[in-house]
Amino acid sequence: MDFGITSLILDGSNGTKTYAGLSTEEAPSLIISNDYKKLVDRISFERIDSSPFGEIFTMYNDGLIYNWEALEEQWKFIYEKHYKLESKEMPLILTENHWNSKKNQVETCQLAFEKFEVPVFSMLNSQSCTSYGTGRATSLIIDLNDAFISVTPIVNGSIMTKGAIHNKFGGDFLNLHTLRYLQRKAGDGIDVEEQIASQGGNATTLPSVKAYRVNRFLKQFRRNIGSMSQYILPPVVEGLSSDYHLTAKDYLINGFVIKDINPLDQCQMVEPLMQPFSYTNAFHPDISLSQENTYGLSELVLNSLKKLETTQNVYQALLKGIVITGENSFIPGLEQRLINDLVKILSNYTIETYSNVNLDERNLATWNGALILSSMNSGNFDNIFISKKEYEEFGENAVLERFK
Repeated sequence: MDFGITSLILDGSNGTKTYAGLSTEEAPSLIISNDYKKLVDRISFERIDSSPFGEIFTMYNDGLIYNWEALEEQWKFIYEKHYKLESKEMPLILTENHWNSKKNQVETCQLAFEKFEVPVFSMLNSQSCTSYGTGRATSLIIDLNDAFISVTPIVNGSIMTKGAIHNKFGGDFLNLHTLRYLQRKAGDGIDVEEQIASQGGNATTLPSVKAYRVNRFLKQFRRNIGSMSQYILPPVVEGLSSDYHLTAKDYLINGFVIKDINPLDQCQMVEPLMQPFSYTNAFHPDISLSQENTYGLSELVLNSLKKLETTQNVYQALLKGIVITGENSFIPGLEQRLINDLVKILSNYTIETYSNVNLDERNLATWNGALILSSMNSGNFDNIFISKKEYEEFGENAVLERFK
């Protein structure tokens, strides 16, 4: 195998969008949505909200692929429309989350080898890629995305599976609480979701299009307004201390005006990330959550470390290498709040966090890590790649053995 051959690297493990680039490129040349519009005769990934017609769907759930028809069309778009390349001519490298199922791995290989006939295929763990993409072989990767948050301890390049955990209390969960705030702000008799969905005069009656527009707005609104309290903030509180140094804000987007968003609201908008059970129980009693295993971010980190049952040296190495990444890692004050929470429990350890100040580079860490890992293993091909010939000879067993 000539490792001078260019590979296509696809990172869609965040669940929201896929970063596509060739191994000869310094960065992905295409960022494509993992949402798509289903029209009468085709699936479209371009300008999916440009018209009120056609339902909008997604390919991922909980950070895992579940819509194989749409994934096939996305790959076709990448190969044929963007790169104008034959899939038979180059290896394909895909990232996957550590909780991916064996069934998913087999189906992905089937798509790669049987439909696209790639000569060589690899699935790299996205959390390991992120670690290498930030220049670390040992780290505690905290991934904050819309569909999930995950905590993954990595030691000398290997995932410590006992401590690798995730839950679904990410950005989509925060949207629920952000919508509650906006509805309360608007008052009775005003349907906030309808107002958001019909912005720009491009009204629709399709539920999936409405949901797409509302979620997109809530995400953008929260990113501009949300700020993390440096201390535990109860669901019901009279006000914030002056220590928070926040001022009231106004928000304007596409003609939608929200005035006088006070500091307490700014913090409570994102506090459910740290206290999912308390906030849901207080404001959404109709949603049934069990307090057991309903961990906020800081609790998730502590639980991950507890499950490891390792040496103090390993604990210290992980706590000095906390990497915070993902689309919801940009919340002001989040990094310091996490440190504050951990120091209370782990006072005997040095705790250091890292998150790239360049937001674009932070989002590209996993793709960059996949590029690094694939080149590092170029002399050890059998470890991370499977060839079409192997797949045809050994089938599912080869997949399960290689990507275990």
